[in-house]
Amino acid sequence: MIYEDYKFFLDNYIIYNLEDIKDVDFIELGNMSLYKIPKEIGSFINTILLYLNINYLNELPKEIRNLSNLIFLDISENRFNKLPKEIGNLTNLEDLLLSDNKIQRLPKVIGNLSNLISLNISSNELNELPKEIGNLITLKVLNLSTNKLRFVPKEIGNLSNLEDLLLSDNKIQRLPKEIGNLSNLKTLDLFYNELNEIPKEIGNLTNLQELRLTDNKIQRLPKEIGNLSNLKELDVSNVDKFDNELNEIPKEIFKLTNLTCFNFNYDSNRIFYYLNLSNYNLRKIPNILCEMKFIKILDVSYNSLTELNSNIMELEELEKIDMRYNELKYISDNLWNLPKLNEVLIDGNLLYCIPKDIKINGMLLIETMINLIIASRNNIKMNNQKIKGIIGTYKILLKEKSIIKIY
Repeated sequence: MIYEDYKFFLDNYIIYNLEDIKDVDFIELGNMSLYKIPKEIGSFINTILLYLNINYLNELPKEIRNLSNLIFLDISENRFNKLPKEIGNLTNLEDLLLSDNKIQRLPKVIGNLSNLISLNISSNELNELPKEIGNLITLKVLNLSTNKLRFVPKEIGNLSNLEDLLLSDNKIQRLPKEIGNLSNLKTLDLFYNELNEIPKEIGNLTNLQELRLTDNKIQRLPKEIGNLSNLKELDVSNVDKFDNELNEIPKEIFKLTNLTCFNFNYDSNRIFYYLNLSNYNLRKIPNILCEMKFIKILDVSYNSLTELNSNIMELEELEKIDMRYNELKYISDNLWNLPKLNEVLIDGNLLYCIPKDIKINGMLLIETMINLIIASRNNIKMNNQKIKGIIGTYKILLKEKSIIKIY
């Protein structure tokens, strides 16, 4: 949206010969210490870009309504505490920048801006939104961050084309279930609010890529969060800033195979001390699991795992891992190097060998006993004494029809 026929500037903060320059389409009056815009601004009926940002303005002349061709209006960083209702006449407007003012509420006529694509009202003093905000069905970006909002109207769910919804740094206590209607949403920013729950309808946002919930009062996340198949970033960190804190994260989160950034705070005595992902149709251990370095007991039994991630070495607090009834054919050396590991259950896999160097983990030196349970389905043909002689003084339980060879 760049137009460069010519620009119109103020000289010494006074407008001269306005009648002679009505055809300008780009007016730049930003950062000029202006306190007032003369009513003659309404004569520029062909203007499509108007910059009035970084001044000392607290009102716009009513004649602004004449700029019916305007598609871009920037009045950010001024002293506005309200908008004139005449702004509702600017029905061709696509970009409206209102940030860094003192606006307390939006006029209902904001809903007339049917072509609006981007609306930035961040860093104001809004304490409510008119339901007419739901009329802006072409809107793709809505920035309401750093205001005083306590709730979001259900009409927000009408914004079916919305891609970015920024609500950080408010006082929002709840979200309407209609937020689940925002099927094209890619970014939902809710950090630093007063939310204590997230509606289950958030699971409908299958195009969501970024979800930020930092610094809230959230105690748990809905299991429907596992439906966000395109989610790349999830931030629930610092929620323990308040009296209530996140004490449960649903295992459905591990369905999010595209998740590359997962930030959260934790109490190692409460969250994920034991993580149960049993019978969860996993084909591999999710990468984000390996960021949870405080897990002591991990159950991934009854899945379809064919191998272990090499970064499982990062689970330094792991004491027990249950991998029973998967499709594992061998166990990586990395597993045996975990310093606190003392129990490994691999019953019901397709193992054909145990690595001969697994005693390099130093467990003999620290006199640690490992319970290694190897059972049916594994191709084992070696007794306990023979295995013990090769892999060290670990407690090994073999069941019938077990065959194993050392490589």
